[in-house]
Amino acid sequence: MDLVHNLIILWDLDDLRSQTINLKSLSLLLCGAATLNIADRQNAHSMTLAVRGVTDLFRRENELHQEILAFSISHDHRTVRIYGHYPIIKGKETAFYRHPIRTFDFTELDGKEKWTAYKFTNNVYDIWMPTHLKKNMLSYR
Repeated sequence: MDLVHNLIILWDLDDLRSQTINLKSLSLLLCGAATLNIADRQNAHSMTLAVRGVTDLFRRENELHQEILAFSISHDHRTVRIYGHYPIIKGKETAFYRHPIRTFDFTELDGKEKWTAYKFTNNVYDIWMPTHLKKNMLSYR
């Protein structure tokens, strides 16, 4: 059984509620040993809770419907899976889904892809998250 580590990118909802956004205090959750499929299910559950929290906090159907609100990365010793998590909002009903962004073997092509998950994570923090938080905080006020 191959062991994996899950990287779940979250943000602190207390910071959002108090409108004090400190991008350096965003939460990372590193979970331990499981198979890749179990890690994917755990990530899906955790991200559903995170997306539900953001959806409840910023309940604006037209803006959050089908918008990726969280990301998860699962990996084992060779395979990486990156997902985007989003809500589908129909009136008062909300369903939560994940979209596979990328699945790859980071040992292929002599390790050419070994930094892809790292670069993706940095881009989430440096590019996507500040824009996403600013947009949602402006409409929250």
